[in-house]
Amino acid sequence: MTLLLPHHRTHLHLSGLSDASIADAGFYSETDPAAVMRLLRWQRPAVELGACLILPFFHGDGSRNGFARIRPDRPRADGDGVVKYEQPRGVSPRVYFPPAAAAAIADVTQALGITEGEKKSLAATQVGCPCVGLCGVWSWQKPGSKTNGDRELIADLAAIQWRGRAVWLCFDTDEKRNPNVNFARAELARVLTDLGARVVFVDLPHGPRDADGLPGKVGVDDEIVARGEVAFRQLVQSALEGDGEPRPLEDWRRDLAAARLESVGTPGICLDRSPPGAGKSTADLPAMEAAGTSLTVVPAHYNCRETEAVYAGAGLAAAAYPQLSEGTCQNITEALAALGCGLAASQSVCPDCKFRNDCDYQTTMKAAEASPHRITTHARAALSFEQLAAGRSYVAIHEDAAGLLRPTKEIRVGFEVVARVAEQAKNTAWEWGDIESRGYFWAMESAALWLAGELSAAEDTTELQPPAPITNPPHVDRQIWRAIQTVGERPDGDTTRICRAIAAGELFSIAIRVDKILRPGGEADTRKSILAVWQTRLPTWATVWLNDATADAQEIESLTGEPVIDRTPAGHLARQHAAIQVAHLDVKKSTRPAVVVKILRAALSAFPQFERVGVIADKSHCPAILGTARKGANLDESFRRRIAKVSHYRSGASRGSNDWLGQCDALIVLGSPRVPPSAVRTRLIQAGNTAAAVRDGGWGPDYWSGLTTAGRRVTVKGLTYCDHDWHQAHRAIVRAELIQSVGRGRSILDTGLSVVVVSNENLDLPILPSDLSPLSDSALAVLHAVKRLTAVKSKGVADNLDNELTAVKPIYIFTSVRTFQ
Repeated sequence: MTLLLPHHRTHLHLSGLSDASIADAGFYSETDPAAVMRLLRWQRPAVELGACLILPFFHGDGSRNGFARIRPDRPRADGDGVVKYEQPRGVSPRVYFPPAAAAAIADVTQALGITEGEKKSLAATQVGCPCVGLCGVWSWQKPGSKTNGDRELIADLAAIQWRGRAVWLCFDTDEKRNPNVNFARAELARVLTDLGARVVFVDLPHGPRDADGLPGKVGVDDEIVARGEVAFRQLVQSALEGDGEPRPLEDWRRDLAAARLESVGTPGICLDRSPPGAGKSTADLPAMEAAGTSLTVVPAHYNCRETEAVYAGAGLAAAAYPQLSEGTCQNITEALAALGCGLAASQSVCPDCKFRNDCDYQTTMKAAEASPHRITTHARAALSFEQLAAGRSYVAIHEDAAGLLRPTKEIRVGFEVVARVAEQAKNTAWEWGDIESRGYFWAMESAALWLAGELSAAEDTTELQPPAPITNPPHVDRQIWRAIQTVGERPDGDTTRICRAIAAGELFSIAIRVDKILRPGGEADTRKSILAVWQTRLPTWATVWLNDATADAQEIESLTGEPVIDRTPAGHLARQHAAIQVAHLDVKKSTRPAVVVKILRAALSAFPQFERVGVIADKSHCPAILGTARKGANLDESFRRRIAKVSHYRSGASRGSNDWLGQCDALIVLGSPRVPPSAVRTRLIQAGNTAAAVRDGGWGPDYWSGLTTAGRRVTVKGLTYCDHDWHQAHRAIVRAELIQSVGRGRSILDTGLSVVVVSNENLDLPILPSDLSPLSDSALAVLHAVKRLTAVKSKGVADNLDNELTAVKPIYIFTSVRTFQ
């Protein structure tokens, strides 16, 4: 009987392995240094390693192959770490085949997993998910194969029948994202797909956080021990099943309407992540009518007007809160001045306005207040959600739920002016004997001086603890406006809002964000800002629907502190029009206008049949596209005439607007709307994760795997943060904006547009199979390939595609390419 030391058995049990699995695997302990020496093919006894756990390897049929790795009790030091596992010197790595996986390895109809390490593959196999283990993330690759050409599998893996087999890849989730691991996983997926396998990825959740807030490392065995074998099997099965066959849009919309009607009268938060164009707004209408009263929140006034028209067309008595403008306010100059100082015009200017009895703005405000169905913007809702939602039985919030739930303001200057205005208001209140207001203005003044001192002394990003608040008395906006006129200085609006919020105790959190930046020429500098975060409380008495294609239920729960029910219909919708990504090319804010113009010129040349093309790009590139740039290249007039609509990222038109359908024949989304580290820190602080905001995110290269329009896998090199929290925050910002921009094409509708996206962000879109440089002449050839991919017959089936679409299956985002005609 082979020896297995108690602490080695305990170690194996911690990986979730049963005694039966341990016995079948033949694991044993070796205490003889000479025996370990022979196993490792060393020239001397391995005395320094101590007792060793021996892991014998097997052939794919379950028979022993004579190879083994060992786990020493006293591992050797290697640079900054240690060598946890030793293997025979001079012998190439092998693949670990658990004996119980032999039947699945031999049967191509059975799914097979690939992970890192012997214990992990054995643990997965033990719970009913046959899996093989790699000795390292690159050990699947035949030595020298990359040098001689494409990568090849080592003999152990090459002997397996891959064609027609479902394969799931599950590598460890490390403390930080490891681009080398991601590269290895993507390349393995590419090679297996080329061999005929259907490859999917199983991503493990992060482990518990350490004292520094970093998430712990998690492997397959850790996941099984932490959450159980049933949960792990479901995780694997969910990845293998994917979204299944696409569903008809009519069925999807019936589910949307039914879920909303069912929810009426039941307070709670529901989430709908249906793609743009699925009909989320229309699905609200029957529920709103059944509820009797409602509040709809949309990104901007631009969207308010669209929504009001839709509701009117459906016979719903609805009214939108007005936009303050020359057309609605006869005292617009003073009203805008008050707004710029952080005051509500209706409370500061309107009470003393000579036009108050004949004011379109106030009339429209009253109409919205009296309407059974109110429509408002995110900005207004962030300031007064409780009042807007009062008496509403049904609330529908469209887009950017996270931004509304945690409104955030950033300031750097203006504290002294706010302090002087508060002091003037305080003195006036003292003269009037208004003790309550005097205390409030004293707290406001103190808050301004406190913030100035904290910001000056700060060296690193840190959360602040504000002083004790004072109750917010009524009519203070009017008093502050009078004080501003007396002092003769106009404070910064956000600075005023934050100081007032501190005085009244209205903030969720407040922090100082410190950013290290490089000025032109490479000079280092430090920029410091105050970040204030509010908490929007959703009404507990109403049915609340969050309609956002890019939202995450877990994130929403963390922001609201309430349970969130994801009621997105099961499955996915087929695209009726192409949405194709050029992933080996990117356009950034720093991309030169000449390059942007060249890429856009090539795209327009590829689609001569389109006379009305829409473009969404970075704001800095819009002048060159519109031909108004004073410096640098401008798009030629002959091409510019064909551009029907241009908008930039994070505008009202790039989110939630339907105008593109009526004005354009096709849509080009040009580039990745990346954000600076300061924006990521803001997102982390907004989420309450200041500990992560303090860290350096570690910006650098990364890799992901995508499917081309022909169903082949490609490895795409991009950029991201290695810190998981930074990566998640940055991806949430950037990917959400891209998905919303692509959604303007409404490609799931018959009346939608085809879309070409130029970005190396992972969007789960079919990728144009090409590797092009923005400075090479191949750009035109590639975009001509896009034209071929989107040429259609009357039935919407692509023709003259050189068989590029023959391998496309329903799981690949879209099943037919239509409308470029």
